Amino acid sequence: MKVGLNEIGIFPSNEELDLYIKRYDKNNDLRIRFSEFCDSLTPTDSYYATLVNRRTSNNSRGRLY
Repeated sequence: MKVGLNEIGIFPSNEELDLYIKRYDKNNDLRIRFSEFCDSLTPTDSYYATLVNRRTSNNSRGRLY
């Protein structure tokens, strides 16, 4: 996760990544599943969550990180 974030210009410390994983890892396996990752980026307010989930991708370069 750290390498992927570094590639897009975000440089978290190991402590910040540990806190992120502890907060969003629902089954306590110290791994973030895709569904947990999506939940971490989706607003908790249902109105805004619906807006975010309806948006189309803005990936115009064709490169996936």
